[in-house]
Amino acid sequence: MSDFPGVRLAAFLANFDPAIAARAEAILTRLRRQLTRAVELVCDNVPVIGFGPSDQASEVTFLVVLHPPVGHGVHFCAVKGSTTRRHPETS
Repeated sequence: MSDFPGVRLAAFLANFDPAIAARAEAILTRLRRQLTRAVELVCDNVPVIGFGPSDQASEVTFLVVLHPPVGHGVHFCAVKGSTTRRHPETS
């Protein structure tokens, strides 16, 4: 797989129904506008695209989840308990 993020994302989305891929692209476009400094991660083994402050998967704070190639669609999630925020009692 290519190291170029756009090529990698296009290859990832090509595995899904065109309507699901289009919906995911629309959501990603809006997120990119809102999260200008976020790093975008495409997971190879699960249908998830994450946004976070670095390229570490453990720091992802928002997810775009795509359901099976023909199925239920696309969901947006905020990750609770991300490692980027520490609990006040443990800091």
